[in-house]
Amino acid sequence: MSTNFYLKPAGTTEDKQHIGKRSVGWVFTFNGQVNKTYNAWIKALLERPVEVQIVDEYGRVYTTEEFVQDVHLTLKPWNNGTVEAKTDTREEFDAARYQSKWLERGFMFSNYEFC
Repeated sequence: MSTNFYLKPAGTTEDKQHIGKRSVGWVFTFNGQVNKTYNAWIKALLERPVEVQIVDEYGRVYTTEEFVQDVHLTLKPWNNGTVEAKTDTREEFDAARYQSKWLERGFMFSNYEFC
């Protein structure tokens, strides 16, 4: 099971900006099309206008602190600490797609649109 997170103007049906995706057992994957680094994403979240909310695909609203804490929990071992959080290191991707993914501070980033 996974959950997508977005920046969305409160009380509107305007387009939302995809922040990234949390999947059970995997480190958080950030959308690398807009912000290429962890620090750039955190800066964007902290400096966003007050009317822009962090929401998940189910409509739950997060404070910046709640979201960052949730993201950081994906770095911890899961399954009662017996298995490390997974990152995508498979080599069967074609070269172009593999180069469009990268790790930064332990988090995954992707240039591809995903959900």
